[in-house]
Amino acid sequence: MTLDHDLLKSLWHGLKKISIEEKIQGNLCLEFPQMLILNLSNNGISSELLPKFCSLPALIWLRLAGNAIDTLAIGDLTGLPKLRSLENQQNPIHTIESFCFTHLNSPRTLNLSYTNLTRIGPSLFYGLDNLVTLDLSHNPITNLHDKCLAPMKASLLNVHIVINGVGIRYWT
Repeated sequence: MTLDHDLLKSLWHGLKKISIEEKIQGNLCLEFPQMLILNLSNNGISSELLPKFCSLPALIWLRLAGNAIDTLAIGDLTGLPKLRSLENQQNPIHTIESFCFTHLNSPRTLNLSYTNLTRIGPSLFYGLDNLVTLDLSHNPITNLHDKCLAPMKASLLNVHIVINGVGIRYWT
């Protein structure tokens, strides 16, 4: 499938929702400032392309499941002030930089299940003060810092974590 950015832009200048669950050929160019919902699952998107999502200030739901994202860095998710849900499951993520989510003040749901996370440090979730649901299930987590959930203690209602084959679920 070839995504013709100019064609999309001319047809739907006020585009608010797009779902493409196939490989995108060519360059990924996202210039849809009114976009609310974006699903780009299974597109082979790598960590290097994440900063391109920063030009979507109205975005509230972003699904990047099943791509080739292996790291999340501090600047990758800036410019998404209204983001409510980030679904990044089924990616080979092995590293998330501390304070990576600092610029996201609105997320209610974060799904990092089925990745390759082994360590959850004390400042990994700093900035996610309004998070309600966190899914870290099906990760080879061997080190979970006892303070990692502290930034979300007032809002977090649903947690799913599996450590060394032992599942920990918390639902209120």
